[in-house]
Amino acid sequence: MAEHGLTPLDWQGIRIFHDHLTGWDPAPSAYAQALEAEWVASSRDPYRRLGRLVHTLARRPPEGGAP
Repeated sequence: MAEHGLTPLDWQGIRIFHDHLTGWDPAPSAYAQALEAEWVASSRDPYRRLGRLVHTLARRPPEGGAP
């Protein structure tokens, strides 16, 4: 990223706890709890490292501005 003028930002692990479940059809309240647990863990080590996917962000400097 840096080689292309982008500033790397933090990354998150995605699908940490529930991606391996098959046939999981939770009630809305259970889904909300699962989503909250994923969100909290997604940016914390060691949990984010368990994610099946990774979400990486970078920032581009403004036009004509310094990084």
